[in-house]
Amino acid sequence: MVEEAAPEGQPAEIVNTDGTFVENWQTMLSDETLHTDQTLPRIKNVESLAKSYVHVRKQVPLDKIAKPNEHWSDDDWNEWYAAGGRPETPQDYQMAKPDDWPEDAPWQEELIEGYQNLFHKLGLSTKQVEAIFNYNNELAIEAYKASELDKDTQFQALVDGLHKMWGAAYEQNVHRGNVAMSKDKDAERDPEYHARLVEKINRDPDLLRFASNMGAKFMEDKLIEDPGVPTPVDLQEQISKLRDDPRFMSTDINVRRPIIEKINKLTEQMLASRKTG
Repeated sequence: MVEEAAPEGQPAEIVNTDGTFVENWQTMLSDETLHTDQTLPRIKNVESLAKSYVHVRKQVPLDKIAKPNEHWSDDDWNEWYAAGGRPETPQDYQMAKPDDWPEDAPWQEELIEGYQNLFHKLGLSTKQVEAIFNYNNELAIEAYKASELDKDTQFQALVDGLHKMWGAAYEQNVHRGNVAMSKDKDAERDPEYHARLVEKINRDPDLLRFASNMGAKFMEDKLIEDPGVPTPVDLQEQISKLRDDPRFMSTDINVRRPIIEKINKLTEQMLASRKTG
């Protein structure tokens, strides 16, 4: 039986329907250097070729595997990256916001997209990116929690400072600040705005102190009534004035005694106020 020639322009079939190679199949290969290779005629079918390839690959030491070099093309690099586990597209990296991400912490999708593109350009595998992503998220969450804890600590320090400064007059000064805010025209017309303003200021010791000082100014201008509870600072100022009184330095004990008694009374009141605060 005479084999039919392949149509012009179409490569001849080198494998029979049963998987065996046609006679002299190596001479049909496009690489002419293989036509005279004496090892190829020993391979009679596709299965034998596959077994031979697997056997050779198992015998190749790791240090003999092809490594990147300066002559590699983009296609060479892409094959290398793909073999190492890089996905087809940057979006194939799974970088969704973690379930335990703090609700108030910022999450920037644009930044994530930038990292995906960078990781893909570097040829990182899915496993590598997953490890980097998870580690970075752990650090970010810890840093955020530490920052919030630091804010709480600073806030409490400010609150404690106000209690120490105002003593028993703390609640009075808070009330004085709230009354001062009511003098804002918008607050008078808009109760909801006034309520939000009071809530925000009462959560910020610095703003609360500012509002209380404004209330003190309004008291001087007779816009609001003085609550009448002196703060430790007020008491200390009174003591300092008494110490500057010439009678305090008098050599006559009868002259000094009234001043000393007033100072002692104010000192006791100041200490008691601080303990209460």
